[in-house]
Amino acid sequence: MSFRHSVFLTGAGIFTCILALTPLATAQPASDWSYFLIPAVSSSKNDGVDVGLIAPFIFNDTDGRINKIIAPMYVHNEFLGSRETLNFFMYPKRGVEMTLLASYTDKIERKFVGNYRNLYLAQGRYSLEAGAGFFKNATARFFGVGPTAPQASETNYTDRELYGYVTGGIYLGPGTRVILTERLRNVEIQRGGITSLPFTRELFPRVRGTGGATSPNRSGGTCTPRSRRRRSRCPRAASDHRRTTGRG
Repeated sequence: MSFRHSVFLTGAGIFTCILALTPLATAQPASDWSYFLIPAVSSSKNDGVDVGLIAPFIFNDTDGRINKIIAPMYVHNEFLGSRETLNFFMYPKRGVEMTLLASYTDKIERKFVGNYRNLYLAQGRYSLEAGAGFFKNATARFFGVGPTAPQASETNYTDRELYGYVTGGIYLGPGTRVILTERLRNVEIQRGGITSLPFTRELFPRVRGTGGATSPNRSGGTCTPRSRRRRSRCPRAASDHRRTTGRG
């Protein structure tokens, strides 16, 4: 597909999203919501070139606090074609957030993710974080085992993952929390989206892990906040996926 055709499809996709979301936005007073367009251009060795637009709709409550963001995105990837993504973020009250992400790409890649976080359960005695997701990353690479693997052995595969996690916490005092996380992750190695490269399992059929696996995991610890100038030491439970929004 030509660059000109990609730009045309990008504009058409964002325009359609704006038309679809405008009735929802106009249900609130004009001062309580806004939207704008952000060019989305990126390039990397593995993922190739992405060209597109993001159109975030931002909603405020009566105090001016952002309580909802709906951000449709349309990009065209040089390897995988058109990708339509809808990001939804909701912040109903202090310490509570919900996120949903759905993404569909012409070739192979899919992504559906949901997360919930509540840091003030039972009047601030407990915390709860949970989420689940499914995604396919069709541009993953494998060169072999060890630092001496040659560039000529580059292969491609699709990393298909299904995961879920739950993190519970108990506050021991102001700003101090003990947490326990349970995770479950299922991985399959499938044929990738880069047709110019061989499939990993064909070139490395005996490498351990290329057949996929299911791995439960448990972790825990104590976390405390730092000063405003430094990041909190409290970990956020999440998937191992390197991309959190928009991608495949």
